[in-house]
Parts: sequence; structure tokens; C-alpha cells
Amino acid sequence: MKTLVIGAAGGFGGTVARELVRRGHAVRALVRPGGRKPELDRAELVVGDAFDRDAVGNAARGVDAIVWGFHLPYPKWVPGALDSARITGEVAAREHATVLFPGNLYGLGSDHPAAIAEDAPFRSRSRLGDIRNEIEAIFEKSTSDGARTIVLRAGDYLGPEAHNTWLELMTSRAIRGGRILDPGKRGVPHAWAYLPDVARAGVDLLERRAELVPFERFHFEGYSVDSTRMIDAVRRALGDRSRKTWRFPWPLVRLAAPFSKTLRLALEVRYLWDEPVVLDGRKLYVTLPAFRTTPLDDAVARTLSAIAVRAGVSPPAPMLETV
Repeated sequence: MKTLVIGAAGGFGGTVARELVRRGHAVRALVRPGGRKPELDRAELVVGDAFDRDAVGNAARGVDAIVWGFHLPYPKWVPGALDSARITGEVAAREHATVLFPGNLYGLGSDHPAAIAEDAPFRSRSRLGDIRNEIEAIFEKSTSDGARTIVLRAGDYLGPEAHNTWLELMTSRAIRGGRILDPGKRGVPHAWAYLPDVARAGVDLLERRAELVPFERFHFEGYSVDSTRMIDAVRRALGDRSRKTWRFPWPLVRLAAPFSKTLRLALEVRYLWDEPVVLDGRKLYVTLPAFRTTPLDDAVARTLSAIAVRAGVSPPAPMLETV
């Protein structure tokens, strides 16, 4: 399988690209001019901009799949992410290629009576959710012109290559001996996904693309745990069961939001910490019956070790027992 990866220097794109290389697939990575080059062995690097239709088209020539790991800061999603998605969809249709798109929870909204299956209605309650749904619609439309699309929807990422995540925010002080940040409510499950597991599932699905309908959605269940369980896992990864916490300063975020578009957007999706919005992963497990997720304690320990290395501090020594 020949695959073009857009966003190979990022978390999702880079992790999927490494999984593809590990399995012996041919990988071509589109690298923005002057941008950071991904650390990929045995991959072809092509310089080009994801906003340049000709550059994307040339990079995608002859590929079987396109991994759309493109990302911008949230305030730049309009028109940036939409423009890139349209170009990618057009190019995928021309090449009859399959697009792997990393969906998230924003477009689902809330008020779902149970774990959310793939056929649940979209109830977006934020601008970010509206945009994510528009991107999915762009890729769905491209399937009528010859493309194929796999939407792999997951919760908040954790993992060694997952940068600028909620878990990193929660633990950035803790790895230096400080407190763990707690943004959630006790007893309210929050959806998390270990990025290497998501990448494995994504490549599994790409390898089975011929068995799927042209537009498929899969929900990656991951870990649906409240902040208490996640913080306990962080404590075990730190090797300190008594590490204290401090509450995320949501009231301060609300006060500062009028002066920051990023904070205003963050407040729009705060409900994901206050209400249970979790995914039903049964369809994925039926399609990939041999797939297994990494135990939560292992995933958190590996993530914190990578965060510590990036911060220039010694990795923590996790407790040996796993619960």
C-alpha cells in the first residue's frame, strides 16, 4: 500500500506514518516548505504546502491512501482546515484513494442517552464541532467522485508523540514534583485514546479498505474514565500515590475568554468535562476482532516518560503493579 501522509510531523500523522513504515508500506510525507521534517526512516519526503492543490496532487500521484493528519491552531481552522480538506478530497477522488481522517468528539455534541454509536445524530454545540462536521461532509462528498473515506473518531489523545494534549497540561507540573491538574468532575467519564493504538487501528482499517463501504465511520472507544481514575493512573505512573491535585481554573478561563479566541473556543467544549460523552467501539471490534488496546497504566506511564524527556527532567519511576 502506497500512502501519502499530510501532517507527518504531527502527532496523529506521524504516529500513523511510523506504523505504516513498521509494517513495510511505502510512505510519502508532505512537508511544508521551511517546516519541521518528520523523523521517519524509509519514507519519501516531498516538500509542498497542504493549501497548494498542485503540490498535494503531485505528492498523491499513484497512492492508495491519504492520511489527513493536517492540523492548525483552532482559531485558524476557518478557512485553513476546510481549504485543505477540500483539496485533499478532490485529489483523493482523482486518485481513487482512501482518506483516513481522525475524527473527534466535538461534532457529536452531548445529550446522548448512552455510549455513542456511529449512526448517532450530530448535535454540535460549538463552532469547533460545526467545523469538524463540515470537514467530514467534505470527505463524504468526495466519495461520490471516486474517493473513499474512513473516519476514525476518538477522544483526547495521550501517547509519547501526542503533543499539547490535556494529559500534558494535567501533568506538566507534576513531572517536576508539583500537583496534578484536575479539569473534570468526579464520576463523569471522559473519553481518552492512546495514540499508538489509534494508529494501529487506522492502519488495520486501511489494509481492509476494499472490504468497507466508500464512506465509513468507526468509533475508537479507548478509555472512558472519570478524572479520578485518570489521576490515579498518573499517580501510579509518577510512583507517588499521594500526589496532590489542584482544580483547573475554569472561572479564570471564563474571565479571560473575551480577550482570547483560543480560550473562547476552549469554553465551548468544556461540557466534555462536565457531561458524559463517550464512544461505543463495538463496530470497530467487530471489524477488527483481534484488536486490543494498551492497558491504561502502561499508556499513561509511557506518555509521562515522553513528556518528562521533552521537558528535560528525569522520567518518573512508575509503580510496578497494574490495576
